Amino acid sequence: MTMPGGVCIVLPVPGRPGTTARGRGAAGSAPHWQCGGQGFESPRLHLVFVQVKRHFSSRGAAFLDFLVSLLAVCASLAVMGGCAPLASQPWVINVAWVSQDKIYLLREIPSDSVELWLREAGRERKLASNADVPDHCGPLDFLFAVKPGTLGLAMACDGFTRLVSFSEKTGAFAALLDVPTAASVALARDGRASYIGTGKNGCWTIQPLGEARGSYFNDWEEYSCRSGKSARSPVLVGENSVIFLATNELPPERPVRHERRDWRLMIASQAGRGVEPVGPELHGLPELALVPGGSKAVVATSFDGSGAVLEIDLRSGQSRRVYRAEGVAFSPSVSPDGKRVAFVGGDRQLIVKELF
Repeated sequence: MTMPGGVCIVLPVPGRPGTTARGRGAAGSAPHWQCGGQGFESPRLHLVFVQVKRHFSSRGAAFLDFLVSLLAVCASLAVMGGCAPLASQPWVINVAWVSQDKIYLLREIPSDSVELWLREAGRERKLASNADVPDHCGPLDFLFAVKPGTLGLAMACDGFTRLVSFSEKTGAFAALLDVPTAASVALARDGRASYIGTGKNGCWTIQPLGEARGSYFNDWEEYSCRSGKSARSPVLVGENSVIFLATNELPPERPVRHERRDWRLMIASQAGRGVEPVGPELHGLPELALVPGGSKAVVATSFDGSGAVLEIDLRSGQSRRVYRAEGVAFSPSVSPDGKRVAFVGGDRQLIVKELF
């Protein structure tokens, strides 16, 4: 039986002992399987079935038929060339948790398009594609929070990034502003100050916009490749501080597949303390999110084939591992109540973990 998506399910057929829906090949040949009208033979599966039959023949025909049928289901899902593989979910490339029960995500569609999706009450639905966003000038690139109940979207345009908002209440998009090409953005609630993170060829830097240019004593040029450093992922903490990620190493001269530099979480404030590192060294290319309340941050990073998420206390610097597994971990976003974190993890799918 062929299920939607090309999955081949093999079921036992009542009747003569030893007869199943997979049919039979010529005498002495490997089992002949049917899927969507197509047949194929698998000598390896034939050997497996022979071994199973020898081992369990003493346990009774019914038990043997059950085991063989169960093995057939698993094999039909795994064998390539006879049945089409399971259709995988499109990759998630960015996440934003704007209101308590709603998580927004960008999905990369095989047609080289990007779509905005919403997960609510355990279910996901598509909200918009590139063409649905007014004045779109390029693909949807990343998400951010404007304020409670308002989502921000960034479009990667030719030589700049266009920022728009999406209202949960009205379902309408509205223009915000155009900024230099950005990989992340942090907007103040009053809209008068903001920071953008930009990057190219491993060189990352933070640019203040509006009133943010004179709000902090920090010289952002100090954290650029011109000074042998890089900085990324700015996040505003109230009205007096900004946290970001920085490294004191230049990128390698030749492009590498994986980030190998060490990064630190940094705090810059108006209190005259300068820029201070907090928490452990971070390996891989980290991304940052603030826990509501401003006392903790969450960092997601991917390194050497595994992804990890850490919760870091901004006062003590103590850290706690929230997640670690094979694959990736990036684009963290914390729920408004501060109890959970959503991020892209594993095989680039949405993951939600408890923080407490």
